[in-house]
Amino acid sequence: MPRDLRFNAKGDVLVGLGDNEMVAVPVGAAGTVLTADPTVTPGASWQTPSGGGVQATASSGPQNGTFTGDTTSSWALAPAAYQVSVPAAVGDVLLFDPSILVTVSADAELDVVSVVGGVPVRYYSTGTTTPGPNGHGGLYIGVLFTRAMRAVRWVVAAEDISGGTVTLSLLRRNGSGVTFGHAIYPSQVDLTNFGGT
Repeated sequence: MPRDLRFNAKGDVLVGLGDNEMVAVPVGAAGTVLTADPTVTPGASWQTPSGGGVQATASSGPQNGTFTGDTTSSWALAPAAYQVSVPAAVGDVLLFDPSILVTVSADAELDVVSVVGGVPVRYYSTGTTTPGPNGHGGLYIGVLFTRAMRAVRWVVAAEDISGGTVTLSLLRRNGSGVTFGHAIYPSQVDLTNFGGT
């Protein structure tokens, strides 16, 4: 194979300058990608990627055990074992995906909420610090609402973040005849950060 004298070091990449002209661009730092850049002479530079792809993922399980629907008609967080945290920044898109076996003999109102210091902060049903009157109807589960729990897309706001992380939890109200989880069959909640919008 003929030797090309335009390469100066291991990892050099040839970039076209124009008609039959090219230049060697030195290898970038670990974690950077070669990106089109009209502000530099070769037309490309090494940049740290932003957005796109999975930035972080966490899971609550798999775990066995149960928790029941709320019996007080007030909103209750899922147990801490079913709350999940990932590193995140404002504008990141998260996917909260509960995979929990549910046994029903009543109906439960459900919502998803960001949690800071054990306190509910922002609710999926409204996008504000106040929950919807009955949570989010698309999440309800029970005798009248026969469907699987579904994933929730969450866009991170400043109030969701504590110490560079976001914690999301399932929130339930009513449904005293609803049992979440199972003593034998494992359940889990996954939380994935896909980065900026």
